[in-house]
Amino acid sequence: MRSVLAGALVAGVLFAVPASADAPSSWESSPDVSGFQALLVLFLIPLGLFLVISLLAALPSLVKGDSYEPGQAWRSEGEWFGGPLKGVAGADQVDSKQLESAGDQGGAGARF
Repeated sequence: MRSVLAGALVAGVLFAVPASADAPSSWESSPDVSGFQALLVLFLIPLGLFLVISLLAALPSLVKGDSYEPGQAWRSEGEWFGGPLKGVAGADQVDSKQLESAGDQGGAGARF
């Protein structure tokens, strides 16, 4: 097994030859790029895009007046995702027939 690996390594080294192809003569030579153009394309444009996107992401919180501050009481209704359509207050209005039919569905209520 070692001789096969050693042979493959030696063959790879012996047959590895750099490519000796030239570019076709019909290709045009590319124009030189100045340092300012490279700086503009590689740094200034991405930095400008980053600043614009950051400003657009922060703009709604800057424009909006009142917001929740830590320590204040929450001034909104509670949300219950996947709960009764009438909300948290509708949870007490569920009748026993609905509970029995829901018992076959499994879920977090441990009624499998």
